[in-house]
Amino acid sequence: MKLPKFAKPKKISKSKLQKKCDILFSLITRHVGICEAKVFTKVRCGGQLQCAHIVGRTNRRLRWDSMNAISMCAGHHRYFTTHNEQWWLDFIPTFFPDKFTYVQKYRNILYTDLNLESILADLQRKVDSLQLEKK
Repeated sequence: MKLPKFAKPKKISKSKLQKKCDILFSLITRHVGICEAKVFTKVRCGGQLQCAHIVGRTNRRLRWDSMNAISMCAGHHRYFTTHNEQWWLDFIPTFFPDKFTYVQKYRNILYTDLNLESILADLQRKVDSLQLEKK
């Protein structure tokens, strides 16, 4: 008797894993429900909440680290994206000194081999514990 062949589970691509991690991380970051940059009054709050990274997402060591992100409205996020020096030298050290110190310490330590499956599982547990839903 010939046994049926079972298809191997497809391996999820690295880019799809990263995208899933990004979505969950954004949900977790925006869970605070407010624009954490509203204390910066040069720009009026406006638009949906977004996940703003202190050190850009190209740094995979910090990409999904909660110490490297704050919840910001689209208006503040756009402003600080185009005023990067003010973001780095003034806003973050003044209003988020703990996060600033943390990212200063780890921003030059790069990961070359991340376990994205493990990161995804950790993020999923956090989302489940916060009872968040994807929007």
